[in-house]
Amino acid sequence: MFKTYGRMTVRQVYYQLVSQHIIENSLKSYKAFDSLLTRCREDGLIDPGNFIDGSRPQENFERYGFAGLNDYLRTFKENYRRDPLEGQQYQVELWIEKDALRRFIMENLDLPIPNLATRGYSPYTLLYEAATRAEECLPVILQLGDHDPSGVDLFRNIRDRLPQIIVERVALTPEQVAEHGLQPIPTKPGDTRQRGFVAQHGDAAVELDALPPDALIG
Repeated sequence: MFKTYGRMTVRQVYYQLVSQHIIENSLKSYKAFDSLLTRCREDGLIDPGNFIDGSRPQENFERYGFAGLNDYLRTFKENYRRDPLEGQQYQVELWIEKDALRRFIMENLDLPIPNLATRGYSPYTLLYEAATRAEECLPVILQLGDHDPSGVDLFRNIRDRLPQIIVERVALTPEQVAEHGLQPIPTKPGDTRQRGFVAQHGDAAVELDALPPDALIG
């Protein structure tokens, strides 16, 4: 799995095992799996470098600078690329509910597409900045989030508050849940959006992490 997709989140690995009916899909099962995975990494049975943890903000820990002018010129040459969106009518943006998955997608996508992690409902400033960009070109927001009451309503919230922008939900959709046979869990009873979601989709929530990595970046 890691050889194919590179670094992944713990939740991604967990849900891939759930989808293959290897482990149960429950909070108790996830906590036990997370604990086991931690011990395996501490004991050297699994390479810790295979995992992404985007749940906590980090500063840039990479060393800054170059060994010399030749090192700078070599690095500049290796990283030079033309802007694939130059002259295009549309500006594609990725809005992803979870930062850990945003990092996974961008590491594997290898395209310089503007992207951000909304981490819940988008604040006014974020929406205002998106509307401002629409004055120069037409943004197309591709939104990715959980298939649950909050995740589905997040998409509605962005779409309704940015009527001048094209907003498309590319994951996680009911069609993807059915296509990949993703294992659902009951919705959270305390969510105020639960009743409307259950009426439309049933009492079956699925996290974006459950989508197979090749489908997530395909």
